[in-house]
Amino acid sequence: MTTMRGDDHLMAILLRASAPLLVWGAHFFLCYAFIAIGCTAGIGGTTLKALLLAATALALAAAVAMAVRPWRRINGPAPGRLRDLAALCGAGLAVMGMGWTLIPLWLLGVCGR
Repeated sequence: MTTMRGDDHLMAILLRASAPLLVWGAHFFLCYAFIAIGCTAGIGGTTLKALLLAATALALAAAVAMAVRPWRRINGPAPGRLRDLAALCGAGLAVMGMGWTLIPLWLLGVCGR
């Protein structure tokens, strides 16, 4: 019978690699939910924009923090290199996605009335 190291659990590996993408998805959902609820409740556009910018800053900080470990381990041993590269690319994709989500906030009014 073989014993497994802590790194070898598939679900933990997949969750660690896809966590920044989950943060991006939550950020995307919350941005649209905040806008829908805020515009319906009559919250001012400036307040709503500030709330969305704060949520985006938190989400970006979380994604970047999740990219630090794979970035440091990218030149490690060969078996973990692909896993770390996938996690790093996922974090980069999440950061780019959050940037694309933020563009309409800069260019358009929050509550288009």
